[in-house]
Amino acid sequence: MALDDEERRLLRRELQLTAAIAVVTVVVSIAGIVAQYLVAKSTIDNTRVQFNQQFDADYYDNILDRLSSSSSAVQISAMRRLTQYVLNPSNFKNGTQEDEIVNTVQAFQAFVQEQAKRTTDGLQPWKAGVPDVVYRALGYGLKRLLEHRDYYVDLSGIDVHGASLPKIHFDNDVLVSIDLRRATLSDASFRVATLRRSFLTCANLAGSDLTGADLEYADLTGANLSGADLTNAKNLTPQQIQAVRYDSRTKWPDTITSPPPQQPMSLEQCVRHINGMKKTLPGQGYDPALPEAPATNPPRPSR
Repeated sequence: MALDDEERRLLRRELQLTAAIAVVTVVVSIAGIVAQYLVAKSTIDNTRVQFNQQFDADYYDNILDRLSSSSSAVQISAMRRLTQYVLNPSNFKNGTQEDEIVNTVQAFQAFVQEQAKRTTDGLQPWKAGVPDVVYRALGYGLKRLLEHRDYYVDLSGIDVHGASLPKIHFDNDVLVSIDLRRATLSDASFRVATLRRSFLTCANLAGSDLTGADLEYADLTGANLSGADLTNAKNLTPQQIQAVRYDSRTKWPDTITSPPPQQPMSLEQCVRHINGMKKTLPGQGYDPALPEAPATNPPRPSR
């Protein structure tokens, strides 16, 4: 039976309403699915953050535990991983990276002080050597971390003779009685560092900055001071810089009115001189309160 115009109009409206309801239903369903997805995503993201934070904490604790291992290889690996970890800003939130760098420097400092031999009772024989982990803690860990700080470290009285530490930053640090005989310290920075009674005997200090450093009773015999800046260095006397190597770029403190004659030690002379320093006490030979240097210590070259 044919529909009249009114019936067709009503049918058309009914179909439009049905279609609209279907569209609304689909939209509502999609909105519900999207809402469920967003809730699920938020939950997953929060879980991931919590997992990463826990993983980072566990990873960090694991590295610190490995520093106390009896295996030097494990300790060295831990130093490398720890240094890389604390220097990566993405591992820290809310500005905590600097605090962790400070904590790590203190951990390395304590590690070196514990592992290294001491100069308190006199110098060790040159051939006694220094534990490799001590060299690594200084040359890899502390060397990189000390570029990122405004605080000081105290490495007084440790034996790190022969260490290779070019360009290391020891500004403002306390290095009293440290043994750096024949160490490579070229282009290093010791600005305002405390180096009293230290052993820089035959050390390579070429291009180093010792501005304002306290060198009271320090031994620089045979050191390479080419291009070194000792401007305003404190308590340095001509007696301490016998047989050193220097050039026109070397800057002297006011206490050195005229540089010593150019009579630098040869490598062979340095080796012989250092081998004779066994049992020498920090400051011995310069501090009048101490006894004369051991008889095994060969005489210093005349100036």
